[in-house]
Amino acid sequence: MKQFLVILGLTALVWLGVSMSVERQYPLHLHLDIGGFDQARFAILQADTALDVSVQMSGFNAFYNTHLRKHTHLNVNFDPHHQSVATSELALQLQRQLTGVQQVLCHTDSVRVHLVERASKRYIPRLDKVDIAFADQYGLYGQPTLTPPEITLYGPQNVLDSIEDIYLKPCKLQGIRQSAVYTLPIEPVWENLVDLFPSTSQVQLTIPAEPYVEHTFQVPIQVTNADEGVEVHLYPPTAKISTWIAQRDLQRDCNFLLSVSFFDALRTPDGVPVHLDQFPSHVRIRNIDPPTIQCVIIR
Repeated sequence: MKQFLVILGLTALVWLGVSMSVERQYPLHLHLDIGGFDQARFAILQADTALDVSVQMSGFNAFYNTHLRKHTHLNVNFDPHHQSVATSELALQLQRQLTGVQQVLCHTDSVRVHLVERASKRYIPRLDKVDIAFADQYGLYGQPTLTPPEITLYGPQNVLDSIEDIYLKPCKLQGIRQSAVYTLPIEPVWENLVDLFPSTSQVQLTIPAEPYVEHTFQVPIQVTNADEGVEVHLYPPTAKISTWIAQRDLQRDCNFLLSVSFFDALRTPDGVPVHLDQFPSHVRIRNIDPPTIQCVIIR
């Protein structure tokens, strides 16, 4: 009796092995994961989320694919301008995803999605809450730049209209000694509002920095609006302009223009204010000495 049971068990195993080796059509219910488009910019109104197919494979591969690997999800990428995908493309994708598949038969010709573009509004992130401080003798060289220079919020128009500005999160950038790029998060106003999505949640802030030195320029003073045939003598005829200038710019030409107004000299010959009419963009003015001069008018 025991020998009979052993033989029966072996026979059953052989039969099962042969049966499982035969290729058959197995039904498979797939869940579709919709993607391939900007999900902040577009909303899904309607979509096919499942697909029934018949897969030709052996019993062993069917057991392995459905119970061990559990490949019941299929990624489907949609183009917003072509909101359908042929199931023949998905069949090829499924064959690559499953093990031992010989053929995939789809019961429909395509899967579809209905996308609609959300309203949008662009913002330049504000730096008001970012505290930037340079180390001694260092300063900003040029202008800070943001990458991207602006962000876009997508959502209902009435919600977008309620948002005037977007800010970077408060932070401190202290002791800056060299040019650097900082990745800074944006204050997530979209988290507290309904159906609002950002194009990005962070930006890169580039801060150009250079060492600066104090430098003084001796500049002649001109007279503006003077009448013809009138001589105006200035005391002193020049003034010193104290500046901060980047070390790398010490050899650059610097064009300054200092002036006094002839009309001011007529009203107050003593203590006529000196005006700085022109100076290079790469220098920072500290002060002008003297700030006023005396004028003698000879007619």
